[in-house]
Amino acid sequence: MLESQSHLSQLPHLTIGEIERNYGIPYATTYLWVITGKLPWAKEPGTYTNPYQIPRLDFELFLLSPQAGKHQRMPQILKINSIVVRTGLQLRDKTSPKIVADYAAAISRGAVFPPILAARIDGVITVIDGFHRMAAHIRANKDSIRAYVIDNVTMSEAMHLAATANLTNGLHLTTKDRMKAARALIDQPEFSKLSLREIGRRVGISHTQVKRLRRELEGKTQKPPVQPPQQPEQSICDDIKQGLIRAISAWGKFEPDNAGKLLAIVETASPAAACGKGNTPADAVLAPSSDAAFAGTNSSKQIATQN
Repeated sequence: MLESQSHLSQLPHLTIGEIERNYGIPYATTYLWVITGKLPWAKEPGTYTNPYQIPRLDFELFLLSPQAGKHQRMPQILKINSIVVRTGLQLRDKTSPKIVADYAAAISRGAVFPPILAARIDGVITVIDGFHRMAAHIRANKDSIRAYVIDNVTMSEAMHLAATANLTNGLHLTTKDRMKAARALIDQPEFSKLSLREIGRRVGISHTQVKRLRRELEGKTQKPPVQPPQQPEQSICDDIKQGLIRAISAWGKFEPDNAGKLLAIVETASPAAACGKGNTPADAVLAPSSDAAFAGTNSSKQIATQN
C-alpha cells in the first residue's frame, strides 16, 4: 500500500503528466516507478486528476541511476575549463591532498572514475559533487572530464544537491561535513520548512542532531534585546543628591548633631530619593526627615532665645 510522503511537498515538484510532456517519458513508465517505490512522491490535498507530486530534484537524480533503465541519462564529456568550481558548494571541511594525488596517479595509469555531478546555474556549469575527481583530473593534466549535468538549477537547489550527493557517491562525508550539509539546507528558504527527520534523512544524521543545529542557528539570528536609553533624570538626581550633601556639610558647622543625622540619611539614600522617587526605607525617610530636622533646629533656636 502506498503512503503519501507529505514532508516532500515543500519542494518544487512535477506531476506525472508534466514529466511526460517535458522529459518525453511515457505516463505509464513514471506511474510504475511511483507505485513500486522507486520514486518518492507527495499527494497534493484535494487533487484527484494528478495526485502524485514528484520532487524535481529527486527525479533528476533518479534519471542518473540504473533504475531509470533505458531512460537513464548518459554522462557528457566536458572541457575542464568550461566548468566552474564554487567553494561554497563543497561541503567537506577540506579537500584531501593525498586523495587527490592517489586519484591523479590512477588516472595517469588509465583508470576511469565515475562521472562528476554538475549543474547549470544561471547558464554556468558548476561542480556539485566530485571535487576530488575534478582536482585529480587537473593534476593529471587532463583537459576533459565525464559529468552528469542537471539543467535549470537554482543556487538553493544546488546546495540541496551538494548536501545529499555524497551519501551514496565518492568519498563519504564525515559527521562534521554532514552537519555542515544540514546547516546549508536549513539556511535555504525552500528547504528550511522540511521536517527534522527529513533533513536528517537527506544528509545522514539523526533528527535530534538537526534539532540541536536548528536551535543553535536560531539563537545566532535572534537580535539582542534593545536596552532602553538612560533617562537624563538619573544624572539630575545625582547632582541634586551631591548638592544636598554639600549643603548639609556646610550647615554642620552650626548644627553638627542635627546635620550629622541628616547627612547619614542622605548618603545612604538612592539618587532617586533626592527627586522624591525613592522606594527604600532611607528614601522614604529622606524628605520628611529633612523637614523634621530643619523644624527641630528652628524650635531649638526659639527655645534658646526665650531662655
